[in-house]
Amino acid sequence: MEAGNILMGRQPILDSDQNIVAFELLFRNDENNFAKITDNLTATATVIVNSLNNISFSRLIGDKLAFINVNEEIIKRDLLKTLKKERYVLEILETTKIDSVLLELIDAMKEEGFVFALDDFVFKEDNIKRFEPLFSKVSYVKVDVRENPKETIASKMKIFKTYRVDCLAEKVEDMDEFFFYKDLGFTLFQGYFFAKPTIIKGKGVDPRKLAIMEIINLIYKDSDIEDLESSFKKWPEMTFNLLQFINSAAIGNRYKIESIKQALALLGHRQLLNWLILMEYAFMKGKSAGNPLLFAAIERAKTMEILLKNFKRGVSKAVLDEAYLTGLLSLIEPLFKMPIQEILSELNLSQNINDALLDRKNDLGRLLLLVEKSEENNFPEVASILKEMNISLDKYNTASLDGVCWAQENGSLCYQQS
Repeated sequence: MEAGNILMGRQPILDSDQNIVAFELLFRNDENNFAKITDNLTATATVIVNSLNNISFSRLIGDKLAFINVNEEIIKRDLLKTLKKERYVLEILETTKIDSVLLELIDAMKEEGFVFALDDFVFKEDNIKRFEPLFSKVSYVKVDVRENPKETIASKMKIFKTYRVDCLAEKVEDMDEFFFYKDLGFTLFQGYFFAKPTIIKGKGVDPRKLAIMEIINLIYKDSDIEDLESSFKKWPEMTFNLLQFINSAAIGNRYKIESIKQALALLGHRQLLNWLILMEYAFMKGKSAGNPLLFAAIERAKTMEILLKNFKRGVSKAVLDEAYLTGLLSLIEPLFKMPIQEILSELNLSQNINDALLDRKNDLGRLLLLVEKSEENNFPEVASILKEMNISLDKYNTASLDGVCWAQENGSLCYQQS
């Protein structure tokens, strides 16, 4: 890895209402499988240094907590005092060696305000005995649901009843699992479940009142189409509804939509304003909670746009807009709770976007698959697609980080209550 490159992964942690409350910060390097960790001290030190010095912490995390991995060596070397205690949760790795010195240090750090979690917990008798001295000292226990049978978790959860800990189910893969562990008493969740919901036909995504008012104000100020496009890019649920509306209007079926800008140009200021006012009346009585999928969609969209711009010289603005719109629409299936084929049949999108979303074909589809595999921490697949597309790991990580930070800055409004 060349000097100056900054590599860091990030995975959201959600509460029982599926709101993002924290992120786990993950070490990445470019050896072999993209994130080969041979030294936990180096990995944690790199994450800390990057979050403190190289990457704007507020851009990366916003107002959420940051979970980072630690072990006995890191704690005993007193390397954590530079952290803002109120912003970090220290995850004690499952490989940590527990002894009296470590326990005393953890007690002292707790007195100073540090918060601890127990990582990757497995309900085996020797494991329970080994980590029991930590149960009263940690605020969170992360239970690996892939390594623990459901029956075992259900019967062993009572172990933590006498302690003041929040149990976090990690590696949750679908909504059925989410509800199962929520019913067992888990209050936090980590995994890919929010992107793989049970398909239930129902209503679309309600746009936010704040988004509607923001765009109406831009129209009243006679803002140009670029400003309107920038506003829509912050509000993916508004974009979804815009595409539905424009397809139902008389002009919709005469054009293949390739970008948000094109959709706005086809609609025009007057018709856009009339539509927004109707939307404001329709939703003025209700509030809709922030959805982590909306944030993830923004992050994907911007990452794909940056990647395409970086690896393909001379790419046009129209193609970059297609990349952004592809990423933005890549999570419409769970957002709308309908099969993606059914949704796309109503949106009249360009063939490039349809192929990318349905079959992961063409450059857009491969970029989307790359981002998806990265989110899953499937590093061999990431490495394979990077090689196939002739994109360097450094360029990918730079684009990914820029996408995360852009989404953090521009998508945070999605989580505010109107």
